Amino acid sequence: MKPIFRAWKISQGRWTKWGEIEMGYDNHEKFNRFYPWWNDTRVGYHIMQFTGLKDKNGKDVYEGDILHDLKFTEQTFEVKWDDDGAGFVLYCITPENCKGHSEDCNDLILKSMEIVGNIYEKQTD
Repeated sequence: MKPIFRAWKISQGRWTKWGEIEMGYDNHEKFNRFYPWWNDTRVGYHIMQFTGLKDKNGKDVYEGDILHDLKFTEQTFEVKWDDDGAGFVLYCITPENCKGHSEDCNDLILKSMEIVGNIYEKQTD
């Protein structure tokens, strides 16, 4: 699968097109050596990767999305990258008794979940 990304432009508080991103480095060789800039706020963008999965409505699920389990637990999760597991996880953010719990992000779990927002924009009710 070809990696797909989206970018949040911090200074303007909006999504931006990939071609609008200013790399902040003076040549391509330096960019190739410095991938950590992706989430470096000095550059001005937060980059989020597509998980390759979809929610119950067929919407693409990206890192940073907020999902609500409508069918089983009534819990709300944030999609995060887990370095230790080398994959995306659903990190529970509500209710209080589940905070800190995480689940592997997979097709089976997402079939009962709906994207309700993301970490940059207000969640929908």
